[in-house]
Amino acid sequence: MHYFIDQIAFKSEMRGPTFQCESVGEGALRLHYFSHRQGLFPIVKGLVRRTARLLFDMEVKVNVVERSQERRKSGMVEHVVFSLEPDEEHRAGKRLAYKFKRQTRASSDLEVCDPVRQMMPVDGGNSIVFLCSPHVTSVRDILNLKLFISDMPMHDATRDLVMLNQSRICQMELKKLKGLAEELDKKKHQTDQLLFEFVPSVVADAFRLGKVAPPQEFTECSVMFADVPDFVTISGNCKPAEVVDVVEQLFKQFDFLIHKHQVVACCDLPRVLIPVVIVSVLQSVVTDGQLPCGERSAECQRNPCREFAKPCARFRIYWKACCCSRNEPSCQGIFQVRVGISCGPVVAGVVSQEKPRYCIFGQTVNIAKQIRSFSLPGRILLTNSVRALVAFRICI
Repeated sequence: MHYFIDQIAFKSEMRGPTFQCESVGEGALRLHYFSHRQGLFPIVKGLVRRTARLLFDMEVKVNVVERSQERRKSGMVEHVVFSLEPDEEHRAGKRLAYKFKRQTRASSDLEVCDPVRQMMPVDGGNSIVFLCSPHVTSVRDILNLKLFISDMPMHDATRDLVMLNQSRICQMELKKLKGLAEELDKKKHQTDQLLFEFVPSVVADAFRLGKVAPPQEFTECSVMFADVPDFVTISGNCKPAEVVDVVEQLFKQFDFLIHKHQVVACCDLPRVLIPVVIVSVLQSVVTDGQLPCGERSAECQRNPCREFAKPCARFRIYWKACCCSRNEPSCQGIFQVRVGISCGPVVAGVVSQEKPRYCIFGQTVNIAKQIRSFSLPGRILLTNSVRALVAFRICI
């Protein structure tokens, strides 16, 4: 190109570039390019590649390693250093491997074996060791190595170790699941016990099954109202902590007698609207019989009101004995309970879904409440219907 520019095209005295080669080993060369013309060194890359393709039938990689300016007698000279490397196919030894192929002729007696084991680098990665028994302790390790149990020899101890470890892992997981199941049953039992404290068992079973318990009408039911008429006066002489302690003891006896005599604690409408402690102590505590509490006897089914009046009457007498003459020195007074009892038809149902309350409604409830208000402190006032039912069995 420089000869064409100097002699034919322009007939100028321009000097062409000069080249110098330097061997750096491993089949690579370093080409030094010197030229008085600046910026023409990229043409050298294409010229070198084309020359190697035409003369040697091979591809080379040409990269610029260094570029600088040098001052000489003839002026400033651009010095560019190129790195020449053959491609992967023409590296040293590749053509011999192509000419002399290392190939084993297979016969019917020769079987190619492809061992499946674990290989680990040693000596800083310069060497590789082949492990006949892979270093695994669980099935998860085998899967990470993309192996199977069948890849291990039958008499390999690693195989037994993996199976034993997996068995222990399964046993630990099973034990953990059993513990969670027992804990779940315990929590479920606690939830059922809390639910049974608010509603009868029949209604609680319907709640657990996700069903709605409809209101029920009972033709005969004995209802008791009780309160502490002098509670305001007594609590005025006590400290708040002492009042809480006395009320707690009172309700413990109340809950014990409810469980012992198999009666049901319910709410009337004012109890739903007013806080429980205030209503239970100042106004009333309601208990009733013949509400669904479980299996009953044949005599109970023939004469339900009389049979249910018996445990309610026993409950009232025991409660009166425990509470009517309860002396509280700390409160400087005697807790006297007045009780009113009636018997007749009622309607019972669950009010509210988030905080269910089992409530009873009807004229019988109103009569028992009015009788309670006319009763004297420390006395039990009965209606004629209740007296006729329990007079033959209970003597007051």
